[in-house]
Amino acid sequence: MGADRRGLNEEVKLMKVRPKSAHEIRRDALAAAVSKARQGCGACAERYLDLAMANGATADEVEAARRQMSAYGRGVHAAGPRSAG
Repeated sequence: MGADRRGLNEEVKLMKVRPKSAHEIRRDALAAAVSKARQGCGACAERYLDLAMANGATADEVEAARRQMSAYGRGVHAAGPRSAG
């Protein structure tokens, strides 16, 4: 088992990790927001929207995601940014 673990560690060291572009982060965060809303975690969904906006999501993109999220109706704000506080 120890030899297998060492082999795996060596493989991991050789893997190249490519950072995501802002476009990829934005796209994935918007999709994750809708997914989290479907799973019932409105707070999680809102954090993903924050991430999308921090990576350049437009108001139209966020509004489209919010429309999809509101279909699940689990504490997700239907429109507009969250209020601070």
